[in-house]
Amino acid sequence: MRSNTLKQWLPFFAWVVLIFVGSSIPRLPGNPFGLPQWSDKVAHFMEYLILAFLFYRGIRVERWRMGIPAWLIVLGTGLAIASIDEYHQEYIPGRDANGWDWAADMAGVATGALIGMRRYRATAGRPEKT
Repeated sequence: MRSNTLKQWLPFFAWVVLIFVGSSIPRLPGNPFGLPQWSDKVAHFMEYLILAFLFYRGIRVERWRMGIPAWLIVLGTGLAIASIDEYHQEYIPGRDANGWDWAADMAGVATGALIGMRRYRATAGRPEKT
């Protein structure tokens, strides 16, 4: 059981570490590829979509019965991680806390939670893999 739990949660925790390592890099290079000004918002969106999906996956496999819908737990956790990440960047040279980045993060969290919820509902009747 323990190795199964680790297998389900390790991707989520590794992704959180990657997010914070990435946001700790000071003075990211400008726009070397000439992408549109808003293209970093797509990266924020995808980063947090993956985070939410991995978190939802861990919650559903664990079958937590907290009386709170899993998607709501994912949204709350995503909100907290995105807020902490943006706050953290305020103290990194060459970085700043940005409300638009946070909004893109939250849009990604909401989409990831929705994908996770739909995926779980689609596979709810299938026998579990061991």
